[in-house]
Amino acid sequence: PKGRLVRIRSREWTKSARNFKNPLAFDPANFAPENRPNKFATMIFGQGPRNCVGMRYALLTLKVALVHLLRKHRVVRCSRSVDQPEMDMSNVNQIKGGIFVKLEKRF
Repeated sequence: PKGRLVRIRSREWTKSARNFKNPLAFDPANFAPENRPNKFATMIFGQGPRNCVGMRYALLTLKVALVHLLRKHRVVRCSRSVDQPEMDMSNVNQIKGGIFVKLEKRF
């Protein structure tokens, strides 16, 4: 009916064994084509023709900022850099101990 609130519980989709082979752990094999992943089970920016309109703008803004930074600076290793960075399996977006670099002016 008109005015009805509809809630989509996307978090439950990501933790469902119906959508992923090993849903409770970070497992890159979950996204392998042979495991037939459900592309709508992880909706970071949404899917389909009505996905987040800010996604492209945010990614483009990030790229432009990175280009401006790298045009005037070089990224070099610093004393805290490690030779072999290891991924933190508890958080897929992090490297154990972090990544440390130094920016040097080009000019």
